[in-house]
Amino acid sequence: MDLDSKFVDTHWIRAGKDYNTVPLSVTLAANERLAIPGIVLASLPATALPVIEFLSCTLPRVSVDTISTKIQMWFSQEPPSIVHVHEIFVSRPIPSNEFVSRLSKAVGQAWLDGAQSVIDCRFNNGNERLPLWAIAYWTKILELRGIQSLWQSSVDWLDKEEKGQKAKGPVSDDLIGVRTLLHTSVAWDSTMPHCNGMTSTSKLSRFLGPRWLSNDNIDMMVEELVLDLQGDKDRSHIQVVSLNFPNAISNVVTNLARLPSARTKSFLGQIERKVNDEGLQKLYFPLYVSGNHWIACEIDFKKKTFAFGKLSA
Repeated sequence: MDLDSKFVDTHWIRAGKDYNTVPLSVTLAANERLAIPGIVLASLPATALPVIEFLSCTLPRVSVDTISTKIQMWFSQEPPSIVHVHEIFVSRPIPSNEFVSRLSKAVGQAWLDGAQSVIDCRFNNGNERLPLWAIAYWTKILELRGIQSLWQSSVDWLDKEEKGQKAKGPVSDDLIGVRTLLHTSVAWDSTMPHCNGMTSTSKLSRFLGPRWLSNDNIDMMVEELVLDLQGDKDRSHIQVVSLNFPNAISNVVTNLARLPSARTKSFLGQIERKVNDEGLQKLYFPLYVSGNHWIACEIDFKKKTFAFGKLSA
């Protein structure tokens, strides 16, 4: 039997192995053993909840206390001793983001060394034994609190904008519409079709307020522009592309080194074909420059010019 292709406890647990060099089968086994149970995940806010309802959900608070005990002291080879562990999680503050991150990095090796539980040294003199998935739970709570904070900032910005408009006259239909959507239909973290289904509605929070737009936000905007251009015969010579284009340009040397057949099928090869065979005249794309701002760029293949303008501050 190939021990690297199939996980066997006796070969890996307490066998002096280094978790940083284990094969995929061991990593998958660790992910399964350390994962939050489904019944506990079900107790967390559903991702389909409207934003305003999500903001009303109470999550365990994060402790601001400094933890001085060594990471190794938080793991035990004894089995978990707490039965109603979820009640404890809800009632107690979780460790800081920094400390939970350190626990997350250490738990794989601890599990491989035979750890079966976590010791929260902050309570009951460290006599309790929590399941190893406690670390994954704390990590998840920190993630949820982070998204709550983003959405709360968005709602605060919306409140400020509405207040400013009321001081001058009626509130715009746009703001009223956004408020309604946050109350009724915009989920706080549901999968979106944008970015090949690899992004979620939590990224929409950045559109409300002065926060910096992420790559996902820019690609969402590009995809909406592409939809607007579809079927418009007057703009058939124009194409808007995502961040794939500047990424491909940055790797142009690699692309040129490919066989001609592979270059033709590549992203840049497809653009070249549209220019030469389909009359593409203008190409628009976003670009992140100097590590501090986005710009919108235009390539005019007919005039052979390149132009750019500021997209956001």
